[in-house]
Amino acid sequence: SRFNIIVRLVHCVFTFRVRVTSYRTTPRITSLMHRGFMFATACRWSRTSCRRTFASALSYVKGSTTTALLECTIGAQFDRTCREHPNVTALVADEEGVRMTYAAAGERVDRVARALHWLGLRHGDRFGVWLPNTTDYYTVQFATAKLGVIMVNINPAYRKDELAFALNLVECKALFLTPALKTSDYVELMGRLVPNLSSHQAPLSPNHPGLHAESVPSLKYILHDDGRRAIPGMISFAELVAKVDLERPTINYEQPNDANECINIQFTSGTTGRPKAAALTHRNILNNGMLVGDRCGYSAGTDRILCPVPLYHCFGVVMCNLAAIVHACTVVYPSKTFDPERVVDVVEKEQCTSLFIRILQSKRFAVERMRSLRTGIMAGAPCPMDVMQRVMKFAPDITIAYGMTETSPVSFQTTSDDGINERVETVGRIQPWTEAKIVDVEDPEKVVPIGQPGELLVKGYLVMKGGPNGRRCIGARQLTWCVLAQGTGSKQKRLGKRSQMGGCIQATCARSTSADTAVWSGEAKTWWIIRGGENIYPREIEEVLFTHEAVANVAVVGVPCQVFGEQVAAWVSLKPGFDPASTEEQIRMFLKGKVAHFKMPQFYIFRDDFPVTITGKIQKYVMKEIAIKDLRLK
Repeated sequence: SRFNIIVRLVHCVFTFRVRVTSYRTTPRITSLMHRGFMFATACRWSRTSCRRTFASALSYVKGSTTTALLECTIGAQFDRTCREHPNVTALVADEEGVRMTYAAAGERVDRVARALHWLGLRHGDRFGVWLPNTTDYYTVQFATAKLGVIMVNINPAYRKDELAFALNLVECKALFLTPALKTSDYVELMGRLVPNLSSHQAPLSPNHPGLHAESVPSLKYILHDDGRRAIPGMISFAELVAKVDLERPTINYEQPNDANECINIQFTSGTTGRPKAAALTHRNILNNGMLVGDRCGYSAGTDRILCPVPLYHCFGVVMCNLAAIVHACTVVYPSKTFDPERVVDVVEKEQCTSLFIRILQSKRFAVERMRSLRTGIMAGAPCPMDVMQRVMKFAPDITIAYGMTETSPVSFQTTSDDGINERVETVGRIQPWTEAKIVDVEDPEKVVPIGQPGELLVKGYLVMKGGPNGRRCIGARQLTWCVLAQGTGSKQKRLGKRSQMGGCIQATCARSTSADTAVWSGEAKTWWIIRGGENIYPREIEEVLFTHEAVANVAVVGVPCQVFGEQVAAWVSLKPGFDPASTEEQIRMFLKGKVAHFKMPQFYIFRDDFPVTITGKIQKYVMKEIAIKDLRLK
């Protein structure tokens, strides 16, 4: 631009003047020119906010643009991989005994897409998936992508109120569930959510008006994955696919061709107790899967990605499934839910090369059984040095990643060339086609120097489309900057102000250590707990505990855990007349069904008094230190 040209001319004139004339002969002219140059530079920074031209020592970085981004839809990429690598194994679901090549997977996905289209699902409809890690989840992800139907990932741990909130927030038209999983009875739960469900007739007909539920007005169809029995009010998924195969084998549907359309809604707890909907496009998550796979060094037909993490999470659907189809790799589901013993068995059995979880606590863990592993990702919380040293013995190219659901999710990731210190002390290097800057908490226009903590902002293809409300994902404007991490300061006030700009996501403090790496800081960490990559908002648990008749006061903190990164610990002050020994079990039973299982406190600390400031504010960081010491966690 002309403004930049003027700035550069002023800089050149000033540099030349300094060389030919001493400050002694023309002090005033030189001083004025210097001030003018500095003013122009400052103006340029205020206009562009994060250009690196005059700020090599500031916390701003821009990723490389040498790797071309994919501009196709997920369905188009899936079809391309199926055509080009038909004999490569696409999926292994060990617990189900399923093994499919890309040719077979492509055929199965097309059958499912035809069935869903026949049922009445159309472009832009929301399809909730409330399943564990199964073959059906895999096929539905790509079938909905080919239809332009937005897949909504729903946590199997959600209870009635959480499920109702999520379904209504994004206006789901259909829900696909498993009848039961472990101790959860989802049929019974749906019966409480939709009281007339058992009397509803759900014939396999595209002309049927569908379900009418006052609690979830948008919900018309409920499908289940148990092909061995009929469930009143629900449609058998297996019967649906078989019926369409028999009666309408040549039904046609039109695939979307706009990669910037929303195709996936994922829920994130963020900084409030209610789930928030992150609306993500084909371009968002397909390219993130590609670039994550690039950092891991995946190659077609060679790498086998073990996926023990839940598919409702961005880890599963993006960093496993999408990374696999872009790189023509195999994705392996060891079990429907996480089982560390089975993970070790399947790594050895399937000769997996990439792993996405900490399995060091497995009783069957042994380095000699993990020799096939080469790479993978560890994320969700900082990795201790001793853990990293053990991991690198069997996975030397393991990477560390940082991101959020709202950014597709990964924005920083280490490479195989990084040393152990970089993998332990940082969260990696900026991803390609991504910009990041760390700004002053009180002055968001000011980019802080390298090494100084502040608020981390990320910009690029990866930022979710639209605001946190999933209903605005179609046709919504792409966000420019996404706030990933926030430092100390007037958090709540600034959080509200940022929300008006279209999207503010608080995570944790950040600071940069070099030109392209970032590290965690802990000043804001007490706002939530990160357990196994899941954000848990302590206040949500505290509000439920306060309703128990024995609880006088409560505070929830996170404590270290080698398996999940952190666990939930509850400090409880009881009312007079209640005994801690007997009350703890009562509280545990009280919480069942009210909060998801991963939010349940693992530890209880009963105290009459809590550490507080002179103004009476609870000091959670002190409580955390005491809990760690008393529980002997370090």
